[in-house]
Amino acid sequence: MAPEKEYLESLGLEIAKKKYYNAAKVDSVIDEFRRRSAQLLAENASLHERLDALSYGREEIGDAILSAKTIAQHLLAEAQEKADALLADAQARAEAALAEAKEKAAAVAAEAEERRQSVYAACDEREQEAIGRVRGCYVHLREQYLSSIRALDGEWQRFLCSLGDAEEADETLPEDLGEKLGAIAAGLDAIDDEGGDE
Repeated sequence: MAPEKEYLESLGLEIAKKKYYNAAKVDSVIDEFRRRSAQLLAENASLHERLDALSYGREEIGDAILSAKTIAQHLLAEAQEKADALLADAQARAEAALAEAKEKAAAVAAEAEERRQSVYAACDEREQEAIGRVRGCYVHLREQYLSSIRALDGEWQRFLCSLGDAEEADETLPEDLGEKLGAIAAGLDAIDDEGGDE
């Protein structure tokens, strides 16, 4: 839109009031003014276009920021869910492993206790068996000694009875009879001592 004469006059150009009016100079000033006005209008239009583009870009940037925030929040929530799931899974696995370890430890402890009791029972059984054998030997030896004593007692009685007979008066006590009686007495004392120790 080119400036009109009325517009120029409203700007305070009092060209008509000058004493010497030079139309060429006035036209030149008006042309320069029109050219500068057109240039300014073009710059103004360009600036309006840039402003509109910046406003549109600003809206796009705002939308992009909102979209990025939404995506980031979604990704963050998804990552949190995955982390929670992994943590829960790891905790469940740890609890299962701990329960299994406790179960195995209890089984090992029960097996060890069973073996200990079995060993103790076997030791008790062997001890009772050994005690039974020792008692059996003791009873057997005692019976042998008692039998020997009875035999010696019989011989002694016969010997004493024979002392009254005139025909057997010359017979003397066997030499080893005293040794046998002493050994039997010592053996019986030892057996009685062992029996008393039990």
